[in-house]
Amino acid sequence: MCISSCFNYAYLAAFRMHKDLNPKIMDLWWFYEIVFFLDMVFQFFKEYTSETTNLPVRDLGRIAGNYLENGLVTDAIALVPFQVLNLKNRRENLFFLIKLVRLGKGLRLFDVTAIMK
Repeated sequence: MCISSCFNYAYLAAFRMHKDLNPKIMDLWWFYEIVFFLDMVFQFFKEYTSETTNLPVRDLGRIAGNYLENGLVTDAIALVPFQVLNLKNRRENLFFLIKLVRLGKGLRLFDVTAIMK
């Protein structure tokens, strides 16, 4: 989802196609945004492995603190709809490029060595 949405957002930014989009593409855009919002919410409940003890952490407070330090800012910035602004020469579509920070997350999740096993 991260990789495919980044391709879509790069396409929208390159061809500056926001206001005159096909309704199906707009539905896909909203679908991506809803999925990433839900992912952001679920990250507050997802356990992680502690680097010091190498044990899973299941305390919600520590999980939330870990997410606040390690990923909330990039997820929140990518979720803000800057592209709805009205700028000269359709430059608001360049804000779709901010959403490309999700590409790093997608590439981290796409672990080729795990797939090859």
